[in-house]
Amino acid sequence: MLKVTSARFAWPETESCRTIARVQDCITAVDNHVGSILADLKQDGLADDTIVFFWPDHGQGIPRGKRTLWDTGLQVPLVVYVPPKFQSLLLPDKPGTTSDRLVSLIDLGPTTLNLVGQPIPPTLQGTPFLGASLPAPRAYIYGARDRVDEANDVSRSVRDQRYLYIRNYMPHLSWMQPESYSDRLDFRRELAELAAAGKLNPAQMTYAGPTKPPEALYDTDNDPWQLTNLAADPKYSDVLTRMRTALRDWQRTARDVGMIHEWQAAKMCEGNKVSLSQAAATDEHYPLDRVLDTAGMVGFPDHTDELVTRLADPDPTVRYWAAVGLRAAGTSPPLSPADRAALLKAVDDGALPVRIESAGALVHSGDPTALPRLTSLLTGDDTLAAEDAARTLQLLGEKSAPAFPAMREALHGTHPLSQYTRAALQGALGETTTGNPDADGEDGAAPAPRRRRARAR
Repeated sequence: MLKVTSARFAWPETESCRTIARVQDCITAVDNHVGSILADLKQDGLADDTIVFFWPDHGQGIPRGKRTLWDTGLQVPLVVYVPPKFQSLLLPDKPGTTSDRLVSLIDLGPTTLNLVGQPIPPTLQGTPFLGASLPAPRAYIYGARDRVDEANDVSRSVRDQRYLYIRNYMPHLSWMQPESYSDRLDFRRELAELAAAGKLNPAQMTYAGPTKPPEALYDTDNDPWQLTNLAADPKYSDVLTRMRTALRDWQRTARDVGMIHEWQAAKMCEGNKVSLSQAAATDEHYPLDRVLDTAGMVGFPDHTDELVTRLADPDPTVRYWAAVGLRAAGTSPPLSPADRAALLKAVDDGALPVRIESAGALVHSGDPTALPRLTSLLTGDDTLAAEDAARTLQLLGEKSAPAFPAMREALHGTHPLSQYTRAALQGALGETTTGNPDADGEDGAAPAPRRRRARAR
């Protein structure tokens, strides 16, 4: 039996208490609002003919909640009310019971179609969980974290009834990497300060630490807060292999287009002639296995030579993940002359994400000569490249200091910058402004629509 050091997870009893109290207040407010909707249905004479689904769209809106792939980030309540006249549709469940079956929010569409007797299109990934002729219950639930505003990241997860496996494809990035919208929340800024001062305990640093493990395995029965990573424990090697395989099978079946950098995705769909799923439907245009093999090397030692080889691969997404792997490898051991020569060649790659990641790897290794490759993109016409370059400069910290004048010129010049390029440059130069967090205790107000690519499947 696995023994964990803490039965529950707790944040510091400071600003976090006020934030969490706000979240609890909002839960009460939602309960009241739902009650008024149900009362309206009854008043309108529709309650006896209406099946009601209640669910939120992600995990709790506080740090270590949404945008992460622990249960706190993906697990949500789901309540279904079926009037007595339709309760035969509840099979295999009974009224008033709780089910422990695995359900994903993408199952709601197929479930609704199944309830009303309509065919379920084969293109839908979800599985119905109510109604007649149900398929076998799900064995796994899948999750994904990608870019959120200016914060680039790629993680995937798979969950069965007991175990949670997470593959972090950018382990050199923190779960709490800086992000202007979220950092308007006092709680987030406080966590960053406490982490920098060494005042957070190991459990709290699973979120606030500077890096992530490349892969993690948790026994959720014995470790409900997912604090003890079992990936390196030989007793769990069979479980680890099974969960790895399940994730890889899903990525292949779903043709995980989230592994494609947004810049490259836009090129593949140029002119809006096809959707990304259509453009990436075949290995001719998206060699998925080779991409996943390359991304699977990121964060693990002894792959440097192969990553350097793949930096010259014909496919730009393979080259991109090779560059990410070299960037994630850090500076220990230092880059060899051959590695450096390969990266110097890649900073002129025709695919700008490859160019940007390679330049970032060189600067991180102590070679500032690649900085102009990044600053030159800030005021170009390519918005996605500018955002990526600005974010790379921000995360390089003081290593990008020689480029500060060029960054200030871009930030305060006349060339129009996107919201995310501006936010990254402000963060890099210490000019980020803060505001009051929203009343829901989640984030501060944003001046423009935001990009979110974190989801459960």
